[in-house]
Amino acid sequence: MALAGNVKEVVMSAATVIALLIPFTAGAAQAESHRLIAQEFSLVGAGDLQSVIWADKLPQLQASRNALQRAAPSAHLKSIAQVWTATFAGNGRSYVVSAINDGCGSSSAAENALICPVRVAEVVGGKVQVVADTTLPISSVRGNAGYDAS
Repeated sequence: MALAGNVKEVVMSAATVIALLIPFTAGAAQAESHRLIAQEFSLVGAGDLQSVIWADKLPQLQASRNALQRAAPSAHLKSIAQVWTATFAGNGRSYVVSAINDGCGSSSAAENALICPVRVAEVVGGKVQVVADTTLPISSVRGNAGYDAS
């Protein structure tokens, strides 16, 4: 099942994100929950936080885009990638959860469910370090206001 290009929001289980972040948030006062928001980033621009988090995948993503463009020359595809992202901040650092819409797997047993590559990056003083690289389930359903969880 393909996701529409106009994806506005995707909601992921807050418990999964919090469980993923617990090892990195020693001393946290209380758990937070956030909605993952769909975002696009340029595959050719530099400096964007998402392009730093996924830097090692940019050549592969751009090659895939170029192959699609060659297969459908009239499509005029932009050199972009889609991520679902949320940021958790505190104690002078931020943690960015970034799930990329590339290489996601699905199961016909779970409608509207995807397992996507996810990275957690720690941002301290403007320096970005990826501290986790895994996969997580993402569930989306087309609703009146766009994609959201049900």
